[in-house]
Amino acid sequence: MFGEKMRATLLTLLITLSLIGTALADGPEPIRLDLDELVTMGLKRNLDLRAARADLAASTWAKRGSYIAFLPQGAISSSVTRVDDKTLEQSNQAMTGMARLFENMGISGIEMDPFLYRDTYRTSLTVDQEFPLNLHLLGGRRMAVAAEEASRQGLAVDRDQLILNLRSAAFRLLAARELVQVAEEGAISAENRLLLARDRTELGQINRAESLQWDVALADARSRLIAARNGALLAEMALNRLLGQDLRTPLEIVVGDDHTGRGRVLYELGAEALAARVIGNSPGARALRAGKEISAAGKSMAFSGLIPSLHFQFKYGWRENDTLALDDYESWSATALVRIPLFDLGSGLAKYRQRAAEKRRSDLTTDSALEDLRLGVFSAWHEVQLCEESLRHHQYAEEQAQESFDLMSDRRELGHITEFDLVDVQTALTAARARTVSSRYNYYIALASLECLLGDDKPNLDRRGVER
Repeated sequence: MFGEKMRATLLTLLITLSLIGTALADGPEPIRLDLDELVTMGLKRNLDLRAARADLAASTWAKRGSYIAFLPQGAISSSVTRVDDKTLEQSNQAMTGMARLFENMGISGIEMDPFLYRDTYRTSLTVDQEFPLNLHLLGGRRMAVAAEEASRQGLAVDRDQLILNLRSAAFRLLAARELVQVAEEGAISAENRLLLARDRTELGQINRAESLQWDVALADARSRLIAARNGALLAEMALNRLLGQDLRTPLEIVVGDDHTGRGRVLYELGAEALAARVIGNSPGARALRAGKEISAAGKSMAFSGLIPSLHFQFKYGWRENDTLALDDYESWSATALVRIPLFDLGSGLAKYRQRAAEKRRSDLTTDSALEDLRLGVFSAWHEVQLCEESLRHHQYAEEQAQESFDLMSDRRELGHITEFDLVDVQTALTAARARTVSSRYNYYIALASLECLLGDDKPNLDRRGVER
């Protein structure tokens, strides 16, 4: 009877595996990616990173516009005016009367231009030039440069964060799939133990209460298996979301032996040395300092509203009419203008004090953020240390749980312990394996987080935020 049940169980398992293989064969081929390929695809497709690149492009053009403000600005205007016959006749009646008056006085040969022409063409060129040392020009350029730097470093931060998210999502997917394997092994073991317990119950070796313990254990194992499969499915969807592709795309992630290399090197530096490097060179720290520079530039621009500014204007015009007499009529003018704030001095002073207060606030918040960043480095470093020690302890616990299960199984075969004891040992072994898997990938994620804090010491991005 025992052999028949075992054969039936093996046959059921083979049929299940065959059906799974057939389903996989009919489905789409999984995309095979290693971590580098995964990151490359994510950096290219991720929508949030593409939006950050567009923001950097906007900041770059704003900076260029701040330089263009130093150049002359001008425009050409041209117009044509036609009057109706009645207006033309009334406007020129005085000219006709004066001509007759001169004729009556015996004065002839005098030519007079009409007071109004039927068609009048006017064209003019106007050029405005600000004095290059006007403070609002200098402040605007300073703010635009700082804004572009902040945008560039912000893009680098987003890029590093995306890399961390991609690698973390890949590790979570691998962990979830290993947890599925652990849960499957636990369910198969519990099912086999249940069959053995039922055989012993029929043979009168154990009572029914002991056999029912394996029914409960199998139900729990199957519940954990369903939860593990659901977790693996959601982990794969989360990774596909970061890659910017269909959530149901099957993925096969390959992890090499060197994926923790840089993280280990950074960890070996020690918390103090690593914090100094992050504060000095990381994109996050540079972005914070660029924010301080933006506030300082805003204060300079506000101060420009309290001091005089110098402007120059040149205007050159020419016009043509429906008579040849004024076809070549030209005029020009040059103006130097000093603008001194007077009635708006109060509002300018209030704005300056506002910008000064904002600068103080920015300086304080930036210093606070840098301290938070330093604390984050220490926290990440100690997290690696914690995960490393936890992994070592959980691996040892798994070894002990496996050895304990083997020993207890032998003792159960000899009749020294009951099924109650063996159920507890089986559950402990499955839990120990699951904790080891989770600890190992938590350790990998902690090392990746350490790399994210420092980012790229020398980011090499073009004006669009793309790696050269």
